Amino acid sequence: MKTDTLTWKVYKLLFLDIWHHQFFHCKLKPQEVDFTDQELSDYLDELNLSIKGYQGSQEVKFTDKQPVTLFYANHPSTLDALYVYVLLKKVDPFFVSFLHNELHFKFLKKRTIPVAAYFKSQEPNVLGLKMKFAKAIEAMDKDQARRMNKQVSQKAVQKLAQGKSVVIFPSGGWGKWQDGIGFIINQFYEQYPKRELVLQPLKTKSFGEIHSVLHGLLHCMRIKVPGKVRIKVGKKILLSQLLKNEIPQTNDLKQKAKSIRFYLEDNYKKL
Repeated sequence: MKTDTLTWKVYKLLFLDIWHHQFFHCKLKPQEVDFTDQELSDYLDELNLSIKGYQGSQEVKFTDKQPVTLFYANHPSTLDALYVYVLLKKVDPFFVSFLHNELHFKFLKKRTIPVAAYFKSQEPNVLGLKMKFAKAIEAMDKDQARRMNKQVSQKAVQKLAQGKSVVIFPSGGWGKWQDGIGFIINQFYEQYPKRELVLQPLKTKSFGEIHSVLHGLLHCMRIKVPGKVRIKVGKKILLSQLLKNEIPQTNDLKQKAKSIRFYLEDNYKKL
């Protein structure tokens, strides 16, 4: 969605940081609290919020035995990092994500590899309201953002090499997938060609932006309603099999990253 359209401005006004800060976080202030696991559990109980993963009709529970995995997820809500973290808590993943993790949830800051953005100058100012989201982003041009994001890819590769799983939102919340996921996968293979990596998709099935705002509003009005987040868990893809069977061989790294992204995006749509 283009940032200069009326639809975008209305969306920003209705569904982003102002309302989440005012409603979803009205009683507890997760943007100011470095949650322990117990405090996080208490927070979700207070919200009467249930977060579960499913593969078909079978519930999926992740454990600390999960092999090193690059998870890739959709991004219908600014709260997706929280939902995915709760689902993968025992995996203890890192997030390649925009800055909203740090704005909404202080405890995610140490787990976030922040992605640069370059569109601050186009950020809408609706009815004179400045978005907290925009204030946290340093202005930079497109080339600066790309240079920073090359470092982001390398940091993600380093985490994977250290045995840490990583979560990435390929569409960045904007709907259109970017090639970053392809660059991370390709860099990992180039640097560690003998090491295996699991790729696994996650897809939020319900309780997106509108639902989360309404749930938070009802909570602040002391109306207790259960909130259900259902995340589809896709089948695992092995990096070795992906590169061997699905991706055309080429020395052009940009084209290879794009081919990886295209394949994973097409596969993701089948979830």
